[in-house]
Amino acid sequence: MPVSYIFDHEHSNFRQEKLKQLLQQAKKQAKLEQQENFHITVEEIVDLVLCSRPICRLYNGQPLFGIYLEIYDQVRGELLPTITKQIEQSNQLPQTHQWLYFLQASAFQSVLYDANLKKLALAAQSTPPNSGLRSYALRELVKAIKLSQKLIRIRQQESSSQFEKLIYEEAVTETLAYICTKIELYDSERGNKKFMNWVNFKLEKTLIQCRNQYSNPSTRELYSGSDLENIVHQKNTPNLSELLYQYIEQDSNNMFKSVFIKGNPQANFQQIALARLSGHSWKEIAQELKLSVSSLSSFFQRNCRKFKPLFEKEFKS
Repeated sequence: MPVSYIFDHEHSNFRQEKLKQLLQQAKKQAKLEQQENFHITVEEIVDLVLCSRPICRLYNGQPLFGIYLEIYDQVRGELLPTITKQIEQSNQLPQTHQWLYFLQASAFQSVLYDANLKKLALAAQSTPPNSGLRSYALRELVKAIKLSQKLIRIRQQESSSQFEKLIYEEAVTETLAYICTKIELYDSERGNKKFMNWVNFKLEKTLIQCRNQYSNPSTRELYSGSDLENIVHQKNTPNLSELLYQYIEQDSNNMFKSVFIKGNPQANFQQIALARLSGHSWKEIAQELKLSVSSLSSFFQRNCRKFKPLFEKEFKS
């Protein structure tokens, strides 16, 4: 049975049987040093392995194109030497199902670095809204994000909590839904020009929102002498932190956006405050804005004092 038939109809039983036959054939050719035939057989194995690939699937039966073809070729290039080496050096043939899964996962993960994820995002962004091609591009993007394993994880000390795991799963789902509905908002020039910085910033923000939504509410007031930097580190005031985030993000009078470090409008109080409230470190923000930590922190603290009366008036009630 030809590989093309197995690919078109995705008959997994036939594919598994064919894969076993090809592995046995390649092992025999390697032992007999039939190099030309061996390499041809390995290529057939790789093509067969990629029949069940999780992404870079065909769109409406059309040949692969653009970034989808690029990633497919890169994965194929990863698999060829890997499979060749394993067949030549292994005394026993691997368990086909497990091997197939492992090869797919590791090969795709190795090529789904940020540059390729960014290309997938831009490809989705360039498709017509509400079109079949947009749906295809977004499905590919979401699957690639998951496969890449580049989403931020919950802290190790929280990973044993079933509640935190559920919150994390909810936040990931909401974040991926946001990406699908708001892909036009992605700006490839921001976030240190890295796509996953944009994704993970949104995920961090959503984690805060999910924790606030499902945790017991707290209505602790702003007390005299507090400022935004203190609020960032207060663990018992989730509602207050969220309200502050929303208030600064809305910035109805452009008060916070209009205050920025001289010569750098991107380094405005709104962006810095939102980054701090989302849990970003001074080092991360400084790298993003290409500033020193000291000048950034000084600017932030100075304006915290400036806006303190406004925050107290807004939230003390």
